[in-house]
Amino acid sequence: SADPEAAAITGVDPRRVYAAATALAVGMLGVAAVCQSLRATVSPADGPAQLIYAFEAVIIGGMGSIWGAFLGAMVLGVAQAIGFRLDAGWGILSGHLVFLAVLAIRPQGLMSRRSWLPCGIPDIHRTLHATCSATPRPAGPRWVCARWPCR
Repeated sequence: SADPEAAAITGVDPRRVYAAATALAVGMLGVAAVCQSLRATVSPADGPAQLIYAFEAVIIGGMGSIWGAFLGAMVLGVAQAIGFRLDAGWGILSGHLVFLAVLAIRPQGLMSRRSWLPCGIPDIHRTLHATCSATPRPAGPRWVCARWPCR
């Protein structure tokens, strides 16, 4: 729940709900891991090699958006599939190129809801980002509205 206090007032135990949601997520992850290990060879050293794809999917979709990460994974997967159809060596490259294109055109991601940015990032982030009226300012003095320069 977005408001654990309100959920507690209505009689829902937020800690129990979080525990159940975590257990469900870990169980689904276990089933997915078993299915993936049946389909491909797996070793403990495969993690860092796969982490780049997860990072790219989250950045394409937009930080802070679960559905955006899902969309980013779909976009990345389709781009790689098209690249592999063109040439066996182009699959991974096409995924990376789509990632770079999204990063250059829409740096906040396809479905990002963030509109506050930390100071010190390039101006392209400020010019392409949404307005600040939709979300409250994060805590700390080093955050600025996407429309205004750092001070």
